[in-house]
Amino acid sequence: MLKEGDGVGAEPMRAALLYRQSCEEGLAAGCTNLGLMYEDGVGLDKNAALALDLYERGCNGGSVAGCSNLGSLYQGGRGVPEDMVKAGEYYEKACQKGNSAACFNLGRLTEQGLGRPSDASAAFALYEKACKKGNSTACASADRLGGQ
Repeated sequence: MLKEGDGVGAEPMRAALLYRQSCEEGLAAGCTNLGLMYEDGVGLDKNAALALDLYERGCNGGSVAGCSNLGSLYQGGRGVPEDMVKAGEYYEKACQKGNSAACFNLGRLTEQGLGRPSDASAAFALYEKACKKGNSTACASADRLGGQ
């Protein structure tokens, strides 16, 4: 809310302070949200290494978004060496907990054989799972694979 100014004036510095406090108190979502601010440079200087640390804290604390964001960092090699195996592991953890973006991204890795063997039927199942959660891009990918 404060980060973007949803219903109030945008105060990214105040949002960062509150996220930091909640993270220090053990709230995983606070760690993940602060990590996102560092990754995107919203109200703070961009810092991929700090974003990585905060996403790890979030993921380990139960934040599904933190796990998915870690997968994205490893897939893109942002703040860490590119590692498709680790990306897949984090996406899988988040997908198992219902994160549609993670299911879609894991489907792409699986379809393309990045960090794991290529498996069109497993990719299709992941796209279907993400599609059922409302991910329209995953629906299009499932339709494409389903026609093969």
